[in-house]
Amino acid sequence: MFSGDGSIVAANGDGALNTAVYFYDTATGEPRSFSVDRFGNIDSVAFSVDSLVWAVGGPRAAIYSITKHEVVRRALDLHGLWGGVRACEFSPDRGKLAVMGNNTRVAFYDVATGSRMLRPKQPRRPTLPDPYR
Repeated sequence: MFSGDGSIVAANGDGALNTAVYFYDTATGEPRSFSVDRFGNIDSVAFSVDSLVWAVGGPRAAIYSITKHEVVRRALDLHGLWGGVRACEFSPDRGKLAVMGNNTRVAFYDVATGSRMLRPKQPRRPTLPDPYR
């Protein structure tokens, strides 16, 4: 996953468990830093457009931001997103984070606070006619 300005690429993995996210400088290929979230496999990483905020998803999820050389972590409540996080993505204005659970349900979070803003209603599955009736 590339950062918003393309200067950093994030890759997850640390053996079989994928418990770390590594950041690399795209110009030099040198490692910039890494983040370890001791909560199991990391399945999804997303950057905000300005690259100052990123999100990590797996069995749990968190939003990270950089302020004055300090990393601030906000854990997310994944109630209703069974099986952890499959994907996450920031809104263009960096104000919201959309998170999709392994059960394909979606929730929106406020990036500044980490609180859940909304969980959209699930669409009804269409009923198809049974050709054998």
